[in-house]
Amino acid sequence: MIVKGFRPELAKEVWQVLDKVRGQTDPENIDEVLAAIEDAGIELGHEVVQYVAGVYDPKTSSGFPTPSFFGDLVASLLAGTRIQSVLDPWAGTGALLHSVSEKLDFDTAVGIEPSPGCPTSLRSG
Repeated sequence: MIVKGFRPELAKEVWQVLDKVRGQTDPENIDEVLAAIEDAGIELGHEVVQYVAGVYDPKTSSGFPTPSFFGDLVASLLAGTRIQSVLDPWAGTGALLHSVSEKLDFDTAVGIEPSPGCPTSLRSG
């Protein structure tokens, strides 16, 4: 599983957690798997989510990731605007939400992903 920009050391850490929780979590419930990774002290950036989704369902890793420049564009268009919440109705691995959340200040971000193998929602705030 190769995710662009994903450091090999981080992939190794995530893989160790996946190996440790194998049989302890429901592989159909990726939210449980992501919670175990987060409990291990690994930040759930979009690269980690994309990597894990690809491990459990390789079709999800070959989707159409949002290019980083698009998040920069959205953030620049919204600069100076008071934003309470952000909704991404086709969040995938959360790349757009992650990119925008690094540049803008808002209370809540929700990403919905109707594709099988991806988390049902990504929340921050």
